[in-house]
Amino acid sequence: MISFKTDVELEVVTDFDEKADQITGQSNETFKAGQELDVQIVDEYSIKGDTYCDLQFGDGSVAFGIRRDSFTVL
Repeated sequence: MISFKTDVELEVVTDFDEKADQITGQSNETFKAGQELDVQIVDEYSIKGDTYCDLQFGDGSVAFGIRRDSFTVL
């Protein structure tokens, strides 16, 4: 579970064609500060000193490149 520190809008990949290796569905979703979300951190990496994560939601959708300091792990 995580909770975002501020309101955040994420581009969420909802469908992916593995054979073609391309995104086939995505949507913008807004999450409110303090809203608890059931997600799994699937990758964590550093770019120019900042840490980013890829998150997978309970329904299988994924958001890429989320700043690690934008949320708290509960």
